[in-house]
Amino acid sequence: GTAFFDRFEESKRLKNNILHGRHTLLLAPRRFGKTSLARHVIKHLDISKTELDLFLLLDAKAAGAKLLEGVKALINQLTINNPEKWFRYLNDYFLQSKKRWVVGFKGVRLEIIPEHKENVIDNILEGLNALEYLLVKKKQRAVFFIDEFQEIAKLEESRALEGVIRHFAQSSSHLSFIFSGSDWHMLAHMFEDEERPLYRLCDRINLGKIPENYYRDYLNAIAKKTWKRQMSDDVFKEIMNLSDRYPYYVNAICVYLWDNFPNKQPKVAQVQECWLRYIKDLLKETRTTLSTLTLSQLKVLILVSQGMTELSGKEAILILNLSSSAVLKILRQLEVMDYVEKSDSKKIVYEVVNPVVKYSLKMFYQNYLE
Repeated sequence: GTAFFDRFEESKRLKNNILHGRHTLLLAPRRFGKTSLARHVIKHLDISKTELDLFLLLDAKAAGAKLLEGVKALINQLTINNPEKWFRYLNDYFLQSKKRWVVGFKGVRLEIIPEHKENVIDNILEGLNALEYLLVKKKQRAVFFIDEFQEIAKLEESRALEGVIRHFAQSSSHLSFIFSGSDWHMLAHMFEDEERPLYRLCDRINLGKIPENYYRDYLNAIAKKTWKRQMSDDVFKEIMNLSDRYPYYVNAICVYLWDNFPNKQPKVAQVQECWLRYIKDLLKETRTTLSTLTLSQLKVLILVSQGMTELSGKEAILILNLSSSAVLKILRQLEVMDYVEKSDSKKIVYEVVNPVVKYSLKMFYQNYLE
């Protein structure tokens, strides 16, 4: 809403993609603002739109049902003003395509139901084709935002599902897809592996961290409204330092500050207290997350959190009791799992992605290097 700021280039690019019928892949770590960006852009476009979340899909049948839900939602947006007229068009479409679908009314809404519900792949394609048929007739565009799309890759029928989406998306001229999800490594693999059906289907938009100057302008505007003065430079720098400019955690710190200091601007020590309280509130969740790591992975992650840069050097190998090649292999694993990221493309230097995990490890293992 009104709290959305920056992402100017990404917003412009996504908007242009939608209006020109290009499909988009949004990639970033968890809680970086992918969904916020998509919703922000879509909200300001005067076209039909729908959003689906494919989290926790069990099988292809469930995937098909979800995708058809989105198709039906768009069809009802398109036909809401004159459903009887478009009822006839849909009937004509299914007659021409020689497919037996039930087209009728449920209240004031059009309802489309495939006769053979077990033909999942065929039904997805026919539902999308029927939607495209209406869009062409009405000379309108629509956008279909699918979140947690990586769940498709976990299903036995993933290749067939990806294949049918590509088959339709390549020929569609009026419907644009936006694909996103929390596992950006898996999504990148789905769309960039030349052996997979969705290879290079989309324009890839990577979301990075928001620059400090945009945060400064935005937070100063809110500070003036709340505290009648700009945020002090040392307080601002401490927020940026603790959060690592990770969008979700910048917001988390600021929520704590504004809730606890409604009348007077906090000092640096109070920012640190708020962050420590937040870390403690998430302690159980963080422990659960870290418990999924092997002991070797955890040890390497601790060294990264402590700021050690020569992770395959003699000192690190001595502490870890691992070979240099084993350390590099673990770093690659942690990178795929979204725990670490390279901070220097020329050297083997890593940082912990999530600042809550980083500071929690510093607290748990503050004497690890001694």
